[in-house]
Amino acid sequence: MSRFERHRQDEHREYPCSGGKDDIEVETVDLGSVTGVDADVFFTTNELFDNFPDELKSKTVVLDNFVDLASIKEKLDEKLTELDA
Repeated sequence: MSRFERHRQDEHREYPCSGGKDDIEVETVDLGSVTGVDADVFFTTNELFDNFPDELKSKTVVLDNFVDLASIKEKLDEKLTELDA
């Protein structure tokens, strides 16, 4: 099961996926707690990315808009291809 992270605390959801992906587990954490989380991919904004831990930047998707699902899917697909996942 894949885990995806965002930057808000105390939230946990599981989503059934289409397109050949297994169920996705989503947790939200604050920037100070992100290094303690084991995730396949992280999501953040341009504003927070510069403060994101260097060791996690390579598996981080930077979003311009958390509402535009097509853009999120496109950026996630690009990152998964880059990570060979």
